[in-house]
Amino acid sequence: MTVRLVNGSDSRRGRVEVLHLGNWGTVCDHAWDMRDANVVCRMLGFPGALAAYRDAKYGPGKGRVRLGDVGCKGSETNIAFCAYKDYSDCTHSNDAGAACRAASVVPQPRIPCNRQSPFAKLFFKKSMIQRLSACTCVTKL
Repeated sequence: MTVRLVNGSDSRRGRVEVLHLGNWGTVCDHAWDMRDANVVCRMLGFPGALAAYRDAKYGPGKGRVRLGDVGCKGSETNIAFCAYKDYSDCTHSNDAGAACRAASVVPQPRIPCNRQSPFAKLFFKKSMIQRLSACTCVTKL
């Protein structure tokens, strides 16, 4: 399932919307909590949520309310793996929202790239967003 946050002041906050069969729809706030918001924020590449909002904090959506009674445990990698109902008795005055934590910036350590090359340095880059690591050797001129 694909999600997005809309109508917020920046890309880290907004009304939660899900894509279903080519159409975006909203998520009902009945049972919406931090565990659900955490899953959505991690799907979008953030480390987690700061807040889970109810009562259309980011304005009412349009189209259909796609999910209702979302019940994530918090460890899911996609909201599709959470318990939910496809149809809900919600209106757009009950659209769910989320505010996501920003990825923290951590100083990157430098360590020798290999013992045979004293001028080479290893720049270790760790992506907080994708949880992947990549190493690059750079030769000092």
